[in-house]
Amino acid sequence: MDYEAALNENIVIIGHGQFGYTLFNGLINSGMTTFHLTHKAKIPENTTLVINCVPSKHQHKLLQTQRNTGYSGIVIDTSQTSIKPSLNTVSPTPLFLKDDFYAKAFGDLSSYDFAEINRQAKQTFIYAKSAKVFNRISSITKLLNIEPVFINPKTKNLEKVLNERYNRNFPNTLTASIFSAIVFIICYIYMFIRAVPPVGHHNFDDMIMHEMQNVCAWVAVTLFSTCFVLGSIGKLLPKPIGSRIFINLLNSRAQIGLYAAAFAFLHVIMMVVEFNESSYGKYYYPDSNDMQWWAQLIILFGALASLFIIPMVISSFAGQWSRKEWFILQPVCGFLVIIFAGSHVTIIGLPPNKAGWRDLFGGSGMPSPSFFAGMACYLAIGFRVLVFVVEKCCGLPEDKGLQGYMKVGSEDKEDEKRGVRNEGFA
Repeated sequence: MDYEAALNENIVIIGHGQFGYTLFNGLINSGMTTFHLTHKAKIPENTTLVINCVPSKHQHKLLQTQRNTGYSGIVIDTSQTSIKPSLNTVSPTPLFLKDDFYAKAFGDLSSYDFAEINRQAKQTFIYAKSAKVFNRISSITKLLNIEPVFINPKTKNLEKVLNERYNRNFPNTLTASIFSAIVFIICYIYMFIRAVPPVGHHNFDDMIMHEMQNVCAWVAVTLFSTCFVLGSIGKLLPKPIGSRIFINLLNSRAQIGLYAAAFAFLHVIMMVVEFNESSYGKYYYPDSNDMQWWAQLIILFGALASLFIIPMVISSFAGQWSRKEWFILQPVCGFLVIIFAGSHVTIIGLPPNKAGWRDLFGGSGMPSPSFFAGMACYLAIGFRVLVFVVEKCCGLPEDKGLQGYMKVGSEDKEDEKRGVRNEGFA
C-alpha cells in the first residue's frame, strides 16, 4: 500500500490518555484524517481504521462492542501487554483470534516516539492476521518515522514472541543487577574488614564516603573487566555453550557495563568532593603545593578512563550505528578504559614513596583493593591477547549448527528447524 492510499485512511483514536493524545497529534501533523473520540462515542460510518489507546484489560471488551455496533474495519490494540487471553486457548475461541482485522501495534513504543519524529527511527512489532492488514498499518507507521516488523500469525511460539516484546521490562537487567550487587557486597565487606578496627585504623564513619569511593572505583573496574573477560571466554568455548548462567551473563554485558559506569561516576564525584591537600598530602612534594609526577599520572589516567566511558554510555542508550561505528564506540573505547584504569590503579599500588604492592600483606595483612582491581584489568587484557593469538594461529571454535545453509523446497532431508539443509553448502 502506497503513502497516498495511507493518507486517504479515516482514522479514529479511542482513549484520552497521554498516549492517545500524542498519537493523535502525530497523525494530524503527518497530514492524516484523524478523529479523537471517547470509548463511548459512536464510530463514524466512513472510518477505515480504529486505534484503541485504552488499558489492556478493556481492549477485548471494547473490540467486541465495536464489532457489535457494526464497525468491521481494522482495529489496532495498543496495550503494553501481550495478547490476552492465552493464544493456546482452544475452547471457546476468543473473539480476537477469529477476527481477521484485529491487529496489535504501537504497544512497544512510548508517547515520546509520536511527539517527536525528528529522531532515530523506532521499531514496532505488528501482529496481524494478513499481509494486507500489516501493509495498511505499516504505511501509517512510516509516516511517523517508525519501522514496522511483521509478526506472522503462523510464527512458532507466537505468544512467547509477543511476551518478550510487549511484556519486557529492561531485558537482561535482572541478571546484571544481581551480579553487580554481588560484586559490590563482596568489595564493601572486604573493605570494611580491612579498613576499620581491629584490622584497620580508619574510623567507622569513613565507610560512608572515604572508603566508599574506593569501593565504587574497585567495583567499576571489576565490572568493566568482567565484560571483556566474559566475551573472551565465550569466544574460546566450544559452541554451542551449555551453561545457561554463562549465557545470561554474556547477554547482560551491556547492562553490567552501565552499572560499571555508574559506579565509576560515583567514584569521580565523591573523589572530587573529598580531595584536598591535607587528606592527600602524599601526592605533593614536601613543603610545596606542587603535585608529584606520579600523582599527576594517577589523576590523568583516571580522567582518561572516565572520558572514554562517556561515548560508551551514550551509544548504549541512543542511535543506530554501523558495525564500524559500534566497534569504535564499544570494544575500542572499552579496551582503552581498561588500559587507562589499569594504569591508574597500578601507579596507586606502586608509588615511588611507598611500598604498596611490594609489601602486599604488610600493614593490615590484607592486600589493597587496588591490587585486585589491577589484577582484573590485567586479566581482561590478557584474555583479549589470548583470543587474538588463538584466532590468528588456529582459529576460534565455531558453532557447527550454523555451518549448513538452509534451502526451502529441496528434496533433501528436513532438519529440526522446519527447513531443509542443503548438504552441498556445508
